[in-house]
Amino acid sequence: MCIIIREDLTRMQSSESDITSNYLDAFASFAKGSGGKVERFSSIICIRSPIDFLDFNMAFVENQAGIDYEVLKQVQGFYREVQVEWCFSVLPGMVNLFENVMRHFTISSRRTLPEMILPRERAKLREPPSDLQVKPVRNMDELRTWANVASVGFEMGDPNFFERMASPEGLSSSGFTYYLGWNSERAVATSASYVSKGIAGVYAVCTLPEFRGRGYGEAMSVVAARNGFSKGCNLSSLQASSVGFPLYYRMGFRRVFDYEQWVVPRKSVEAEPQSH
Repeated sequence: MCIIIREDLTRMQSSESDITSNYLDAFASFAKGSGGKVERFSSIICIRSPIDFLDFNMAFVENQAGIDYEVLKQVQGFYREVQVEWCFSVLPGMVNLFENVMRHFTISSRRTLPEMILPRERAKLREPPSDLQVKPVRNMDELRTWANVASVGFEMGDPNFFERMASPEGLSSSGFTYYLGWNSERAVATSASYVSKGIAGVYAVCTLPEFRGRGYGEAMSVVAARNGFSKGCNLSSLQASSVGFPLYYRMGFRRVFDYEQWVVPRKSVEAEPQSH
């Protein structure tokens, strides 16, 4: 069980499904915008993308009913069509499924992904540094710039890694707003906001390596959270990296649970019926 901090956030219990939906729907939109596909097999929602990025290739397990041979065989076939590394993503109450999944798949690693939330009334949102100007992405040229900055900022090794995200479908995705941070005339930072069911999801926060340490990451996160708050959201949510966790905590975000991700390599063994 990975629920760590509840404090007096009693509304979290009624909002947990909305927070999870925001996370899932945001990455489904990212994947679709890059030419990917989303399909359900029983209680497993599968997201895939031609971009070989783990969160764009995620099988989200809604409940235990999906962990049987026939369903897992369908899931495996879905990802084999694109030959990418992918992962199962599960909530704390379903980590007991791991041994069952291991009987069917090769799992190369198992990691946790902290879910953090920020109630609007607790937000400690500072103004951006004076040398950073944050603007929403409004056209395809700006979205291409956003994708390039994200590729470099996330250190993907290829400045065009996220180029496929710069599509008309990506720009028009319902609920999404992309942001670019500018230092003088140079785009140096990114973020995105995904608003759904009263949740302001913060995504894709990064800064070019040579511009780090200036507070730009915080500023890009603030803009994304404020976008949702201005639309009536009461909570902002995000999934924190180990590097970003201390920053988000200072902003007022608190860890409420961990997703577990069980990573399946590109060439996994064939799923086999579970022995009894």
